[in-house]
Amino acid sequence: MIRALGYERGLRARAGNAVTIAVVSRDGAAASTVDADEVLVELRKLADATVQGLPLRISKVSVADPRSLAQVRAAVIYVASGFSPAELLVVADVLGAAKALSVYRAPEYRGTLVLGVIREGAIQRLVVDLASAKSATVKFDAMFLQLALTK
Repeated sequence: MIRALGYERGLRARAGNAVTIAVVSRDGAAASTVDADEVLVELRKLADATVQGLPLRISKVSVADPRSLAQVRAAVIYVASGFSPAELLVVADVLGAAKALSVYRAPEYRGTLVLGVIREGAIQRLVVDLASAKSATVKFDAMFLQLALTK
């Protein structure tokens, strides 16, 4: 995920002085908490890294109502598994309106959020949903789009 952010042409403007990544889980969903915690562990290993010359800031957010994501201020929002299909549509609308780059690992989220990091066996595939990216004004470099799966 971090490497992919290096190819997002609007990230510096979206981020400001630091690239804030909010890791969002579904309140009361154990699988969502586990997914979010796993991602947080990996991201915290990169605490001293920079993306496009900007420092990383990591936060964790748990929501009961996906509409409350409109209050989250982050350039990048990782959406943990555990949201229902109906909730996921709300998440996609809210994050698109907020112009946030949304990221996910849950294969069932494919086609609703901007950037997927999908594990297929030992390989991780990057998946970009072009319609979601356009809605959020996310603009990946053409070279990156050639490497990623696009929809």
